[in-house]
Amino acid sequence: MKQNDIEDLKIRQLLDTKMPLAPRNEWFVKKVMNRLPEKRRSSISIIEIVGYIVAILVVLGIEIGIVCDISNVGAITLNNIVWLTTLNIILISIVASIFAPLFRNSLD
Repeated sequence: MKQNDIEDLKIRQLLDTKMPLAPRNEWFVKKVMNRLPEKRRSSISIIEIVGYIVAILVVLGIEIGIVCDISNVGAITLNNIVWLTTLNIILISIVASIFAPLFRNSLD
């Protein structure tokens, strides 16, 4: 036997001799389960909503700044296209993360 097994057996014997047994109750689990409240579905908290709104406003603000810069210069560059594409992907992922828990809960 391994040393750990011997120690485990000693601990088990010690607990068996020193610890009192719990009283037996056949319907304990059923009674407790009947008194538990319904399982709540996870929803979006206020902090998450505020965070999403701030993130959306920041992304939209940057996009508006880029569009204003494009209209002032009168030309669109590859850098502007990359920035706008990246920001739109970020915006779509933020919106998707808002609605993902709602969609997941509707499938349950």
